[in-house]
Formats: sequence, C-alpha cells, structure tokens
Amino acid sequence: MTGRSAQLVIFENTYGATDAVHGFSAATPFLLPACGKLDFHTYHTAPLVGGAWRLLGETAKWMPVSAARVQAIDHSGTNTLTVEIRGVPAEVVTLQLLAEASGRIHTQTCTLPESGRVAVVADITAGTSCQTLE
Repeated sequence: MTGRSAQLVIFENTYGATDAVHGFSAATPFLLPACGKLDFHTYHTAPLVGGAWRLLGETAKWMPVSAARVQAIDHSGTNTLTVEIRGVPAEVVTLQLLAEASGRIHTQTCTLPESGRVAVVADITAGTSCQTLE
C-alpha cells in the first residue's frame, strides 16, 4: 500500500535510504514487527504536504526532518513542493520525497554552496532538482 490511499504513511529507515512506504489509518493500522535489543527498527511518519508530495527527508539519519536542517517548506504550487535546507558549505545532503499520485520515491542529492543554503524543488512533471540560495 502506498500513500495514495492513506492519510499518513510510515517508512522504515533503520538501514539507510527508504525504498518503501506503507499507508496507515485508524481503519488500516500498521502492525509493528516484534524485535529485540539487537534487531530493532526505526519508523517515521510523513503527512501529505500540499496535496502532491510527502517529505520523507534525510532517511539515512535517525531524525530525517529537523528544524535545524529544514528552514522552510513551500507548497503554494499545485504540484510543486520546495524545501529550503541549510548546512555547511560543500556538505552533501540527500532528501527523499514521495510523489503522492504515482507512489514513487524521488531521491535528490545536493552539494551545499558557499551560502550553505539550497532549495530542493519537487515538481510532478519535472522531477526534483537543487537550486542554490544566497
């Protein structure tokens, strides 16, 4: 099940980049598998943003979306999502976003410019890209 049929999606990032999401709701709960101290799993949820995209974030990190990294989210375009991210110059940042209509996960890697700021732009028809911010 993808996010297309659920209010929220859940994804696992225990082992790095996410390759699958699962929809869930009160009517269709996501059942967590049993685990122990050495085989635990980490799950995160992603709400629908602006009707077209879900921001999964830096899925290789324990906290894939943080206020320190994500400075702004703009979903004013019908099929577009823009995520402003901040870090140190020359840092490589990889974001994952889920296109709601297709259920496809898009992965965008950006190298931060001297300003340390970049916008990841996700568009339903054009895909994803990095735009340098001053």
